[in-house]
Amino acid sequence: MPMDDRSALTERLRRLASAGGDDGARRIRAADTGALLAAILFEADTVVMPRQLRIVGAGPALLLDVASRRVLRALPEDGAALAPDPGDAASLEGLRDMLTATLGGAAEARVAHLPLGRDVDPTAPGVSVAALAESWGLTLTGGRDRSEAEVLDRFLSAAGAALPAWLMLSGEVRESLGDDDLLDGLAALGESPLAAALKARRGAWRFAAVGPYTEEAPHRAVGALGELLFVMAVAPGKLAEVADHWRRALA
Repeated sequence: MPMDDRSALTERLRRLASAGGDDGARRIRAADTGALLAAILFEADTVVMPRQLRIVGAGPALLLDVASRRVLRALPEDGAALAPDPGDAASLEGLRDMLTATLGGAAEARVAHLPLGRDVDPTAPGVSVAALAESWGLTLTGGRDRSEAEVLDRFLSAAGAALPAWLMLSGEVRESLGDDDLLDGLAALGESPLAAALKARRGAWRFAAVGPYTEEAPHRAVGALGELLFVMAVAPGKLAEVADHWRRALA
């Protein structure tokens, strides 16, 4: 991996691990459990450097050791660890059963990126996230295409510290980070005529801001990428900077 790519990924993982409450957990909602499972797989597919994903749903929490877009090990809160083997269909189904138990039939979960806490050999066995999605009949994108995900990664790596809360709306999937009070306002903006107008426009630059609102986040902004909407609360004095980061991420 080129050094600049590694630096960007390191910054993204640092941001995800240190942001906001709930240990930096992102809240992911979907139309149903299947769409939520696809969104969680998409999250795992973004991990290259060794990390641990902590997934909290309606059932027992689950830890996934992930590296190089492969799941190395699953550690359920109330059971034995499982090392999935791509050549063993039973182990793949066992992993799916663990994830399904963690989600507990819900369409919402929290996912946090944590340090792995152990050394991982680059050749360590594991199963690729893409292979899991294929074997389970799921679409890996979770509502986003790869280019949209790359734009958001670039933007959040640069502007994340200036955003007390954000909300992504993409097809059946909704991801968010931040306090519920701020997220309620962002959800309303995401359903507003302004957001609908931005989504209907054509062209790369689709970004608008409104305010003032609260001291903590005087402005709210919304950007559109294809059919995806990204709605954000902006910290005081950071609106111009955030808009510049959005423009650069699109370049």
